[in-house]
Amino acid sequence: MPKVIGGIDVLVIGSGAAGLRAAIEARRKRAGRVIVVSKGRTGRDSNTVISLEGELNHGTKK
Repeated sequence: MPKVIGGIDVLVIGSGAAGLRAAIEARRKRAGRVIVVSKGRTGRDSNTVISLEGELNHGTKK
């Protein structure tokens, strides 16, 4: 894990849609150092992908 030198203003756990949006908003609100921690690839290995698949397939016949 990389070392962070200095303080962290906002720590976001998770890199799904909600986590990335939270990080963007923190920076827009002038937060100094924003760190996003993820167990996988940013925006790819989250439940957001699973949720979106359900939304896209809702109401379609298989």
